[in-house]
Amino acid sequence: MNLGLAILAIWLLSCEMPERQHGRLELSTVMRHHDEVVSRPSGEVLPMFLGAGSSMGVCLETNADLDTSQWRGQLTVDGRLASDGSPPAARSGRVLCFDGEMPEGLEPSVELDVCLTIEDRFDGRRWPALCQPSLLMLELAEREAIEADKQRLLAEAKALDVWQLVGRLEQLAARAVAAGLPMQAARLELIAVYFLRREGGPEAIAKAQQLLSQPMSWQSHPAAGGLSAQIELERAALELAVSADDQAAKRAWLHLSQADALFRRSAHRLRLSATIRRTALLARLGFTTEAVEQLQSASQDCATAHCLPAVQKMASSQLAWLVLQDPFARQSQLAAAEADLRALLEPSAGASNESLEHANEWLNLAYLQVRQGLDSSAARVVARGLIAKHKASGRRADELNGWASVLDGLVELTMGQAQAALEACAAVTSAVDAQLAAGAAACEGRALRRLGQLDQAAATLGDALHHHGVATQRPTSSGFAQGPGPRAEAFKHLARVEIERGRPEKAWQLMAELDGLAFLERDRQTCRLQATTPEVVERWRAIERESDGILDQLARADPPTSVRRRQQVQAMRRELRARWRTLQRDWPGCELSPGVSTGEGFRAFTVEDEVILLRRSAAGEVTLEQRTTLSRQRLLEIVDGVSRAMISRDQADATWRAELAPLAAALVPKAIERWPEVSLYRLHGALQGVPLAALPLPEGSVGGTENSGSDGAGSDGPGSDRAGRWLVDVTVPALVGVGSRPLATPAATGPGVFLIDPDGSLPEASTMEPYYRQQFPLARILAGANASRVGVRSALTGSGWLHVDAHGRYEDSFPELSAMVLHDGQLAWPELAALASPWRFANLSGCQTGSSQWTPDSGRFGLAGLLTQVGVRWVVASRANLLDRFAAEFNRTFYAALADGNTVPEAHGRALRSLARRYPVSVWAAMMIVSGAVAPDPPPSAAVGDLNSSIDVGGKHSSSRILSKRRSAAPDEPVALAFDLEGMAG
Repeated sequence: MNLGLAILAIWLLSCEMPERQHGRLELSTVMRHHDEVVSRPSGEVLPMFLGAGSSMGVCLETNADLDTSQWRGQLTVDGRLASDGSPPAARSGRVLCFDGEMPEGLEPSVELDVCLTIEDRFDGRRWPALCQPSLLMLELAEREAIEADKQRLLAEAKALDVWQLVGRLEQLAARAVAAGLPMQAARLELIAVYFLRREGGPEAIAKAQQLLSQPMSWQSHPAAGGLSAQIELERAALELAVSADDQAAKRAWLHLSQADALFRRSAHRLRLSATIRRTALLARLGFTTEAVEQLQSASQDCATAHCLPAVQKMASSQLAWLVLQDPFARQSQLAAAEADLRALLEPSAGASNESLEHANEWLNLAYLQVRQGLDSSAARVVARGLIAKHKASGRRADELNGWASVLDGLVELTMGQAQAALEACAAVTSAVDAQLAAGAAACEGRALRRLGQLDQAAATLGDALHHHGVATQRPTSSGFAQGPGPRAEAFKHLARVEIERGRPEKAWQLMAELDGLAFLERDRQTCRLQATTPEVVERWRAIERESDGILDQLARADPPTSVRRRQQVQAMRRELRARWRTLQRDWPGCELSPGVSTGEGFRAFTVEDEVILLRRSAAGEVTLEQRTTLSRQRLLEIVDGVSRAMISRDQADATWRAELAPLAAALVPKAIERWPEVSLYRLHGALQGVPLAALPLPEGSVGGTENSGSDGAGSDGPGSDRAGRWLVDVTVPALVGVGSRPLATPAATGPGVFLIDPDGSLPEASTMEPYYRQQFPLARILAGANASRVGVRSALTGSGWLHVDAHGRYEDSFPELSAMVLHDGQLAWPELAALASPWRFANLSGCQTGSSQWTPDSGRFGLAGLLTQVGVRWVVASRANLLDRFAAEFNRTFYAALADGNTVPEAHGRALRSLARRYPVSVWAAMMIVSGAVAPDPPPSAAVGDLNSSIDVGGKHSSSRILSKRRSAAPDEPVALAFDLEGMAG
């Protein structure tokens, strides 16, 4: 091999070699696979294994920046080999577990040293052994006898009264305690709790609570492992069985979070069961999208964590139910969920012998078929038959019968049989289960509307909202934050009925109340400031410490340099994000009043097969602008197609116009006396994915000539297909997210701050530094190494606007975890939010800065929406990745328009109209503007003083060239926050 080939070979190999992190290994270990523990008089708790040849294992939790992709572990017990340099038997996020077998020749009931030695096969490095004491027990006769008696008892369970069963289980538990088997006793009592909870009733629940409240000295010790987690699972289930209020939900959530943490420490095979219950609670509380994400993520981890197969089947069934909770689930998602359920229901899949749970899966299958427009009669017949086979009625059987009736009603509604639907659903509206009662009332209300009984329909849909736990007040900190979830559909159905009753103002109010359900980052900051008592302050500090640690771990997890390391980092990031979400839901000591915004503009939402557009004037008068027939699935197809086009950026304008014509018909008012310069839009659900500025206008449409200007006609040169007009030619559509509120404080007036190429990877940005210094001589400019965390925090204090040329990390599903890269680390969103003042303007001209998942309320819009929540007046952002050249031209035109005296939204529109002549619509449509204030800006002449003071901190007039060009001073000084999130625009 010649020298060149040798160098090439070494380079190719190095691409798969992870970067190494050296240093002393300081990691705590947790034992697993032991069935018992023993408590010493000193309070020490030791794991106990059941003889030679029994499985044993040691788990450790690593830091995210520690590359463990080529680690091997050797286990020894008192110097005897228990495993020989094997890779991890299981991985779950940052947890690695190494397994082995108890060797022969060990003395029973004598303290043993179980040690794990780690070797990194990348460089051969070995770390000193990590050791932990344990015991070996060989006298197993009594344990095996108790286990055999338990199996016989469970085989007879159906023939026994629940109190007989519980009594005999308690007797077995007492035998286990006497034999020194505390974990076996706890497992028996957990079985008793399960049967008591299923029985229900005050006496049974009280007995179950008494069993779970018994103190166990060993339960909080790591050696208790998965058993402590299972106890927490039952405690959570019992909380929800006792009460359905938000305080019970909060307590249940805390128990489930603790269970998940305990399972995680040993990569337990039952960990997925905690996620299943957590996601069920999340869906019940209205966070369906988050529930789907968490369950899918946890299921992915089963590839390395080796989850119990039966639990994986439960997860598949649960995921199907979660998909059903999403009114905007695509046909492909519904079909995939149906396929998974059918696989579970196959006889070869070992379907559960619990006929009621089997019936539940058949009902879910039927519901999936209804959602797809398929015949569900066969599945419903099977479900009814299984319920009938269950001899004792009981609460669970009654609930399933109720859901079957609601499903019958929904089928009748799809067939146009309103009276039959009414009869099927009305009988269930008094159900004890709040979710069932809400679903039945919503079904009944829709049937009454079809029958023309609008007053009764409104009252019944109001009952549905009541059952959902929705009043005019949001939950306080004593309970648990709730999201819109399925209740959002009840809001929308009721809003449509109110429109048909001639009360569009009530419909607007209902949708505003739906917005008011959202807990926002701004609210979280307010709650933090309200903390006064030492206990509450310390809880906030603990939350912040752990949150900061998670952000640090996320920052240190990049960049992966090998395939195995990349997989490892992805799993770690999933785990860290899930824990972050849990922390963000804990707001101690906080009470908030409901936040319902008003403001003028348009509000659009969808119900079944139509889009409804409302308009509210500056005087507060609400009118129905139009109702447009458009099926939900067709809407999804259009929005998904638009998203793909903005990603590829190569769709012909004529094709775009044809595809978006139905949305233009729904969202562009057909008749309006005078087009406003700026139109504020609140969009609900999938409509948030519509690029409003790029909606095509029909030939001969009215209005707009006074606003478009010489550069706004949208015409093109010969041979171009970019003829015709867009909505931005007649008005600038600005999105109003769920966090927008009337202005409460004046805009910031401090100096500007420039952050330029902190890590030295954006040479084009560095060449702009002289220009920035010339244009803004009083601005604080931080370039290269000066753009450090300390420097940025100092510069942003009291700033009035900000410009950033830097790379960033964007989290699509959770924008609050986004961050920008500085010279010595990352500035995460929580830090930026704390430093942000009510800036006049932000220009997020980087990739995907306005992108986020759809929400039933009026939308979040990623980083752009977050900035509006903390007081920024206007935010320009992008739905997709941006081309460098396009971004530069947009900003050049945009800032020139500001210099000419235009307001921020006017400058945004002018830039889009100019670029629409030179670029396909699929390129410029991604640009958007989000409003952070529902009150209009003052006229330009009223803002001269504010503008001058925002640039000149000493009161002296600035010599800025932009100011000297102004025909009249603009009311908003630019704040350019230009994230280069994908390395494409900066």
